[in-house]
Amino acid sequence: MFKRYVLLGLTFFLFPLSACQSQENSLKSSERVTSHSIAYNYIFTHGMCIGYLGSLSSVLLTDFQDIFLKDQNAKHYVMMALSKPNKHNLKNAKNSVEILIQSLNKNNIR
Repeated sequence: MFKRYVLLGLTFFLFPLSACQSQENSLKSSERVTSHSIAYNYIFTHGMCIGYLGSLSSVLLTDFQDIFLKDQNAKHYVMMALSKPNKHNLKNAKNSVEILIQSLNKNNIR
């Protein structure tokens, strides 16, 4: 039952991101990705990681390490985007959060 809620939450989270990707060039400046929007997405995704790991009765060490390292990597890039919000840092932060979400999806399907 919990996995359904997680997948439903991921669906509602990823749908707006995919819509933004397809129309990135046509967005107004107020609708573009900012360091604060990426930070908000990271906080939400970090909470999903904690919920996912807490809901399992047993976790494989490799799965835990995979999620942990990707979460730490995403946090690093988000902090870089917050401290120096240039195009390169925003892209790295956004990509690292997306990779973290993909790893949660991969682990939920098993």
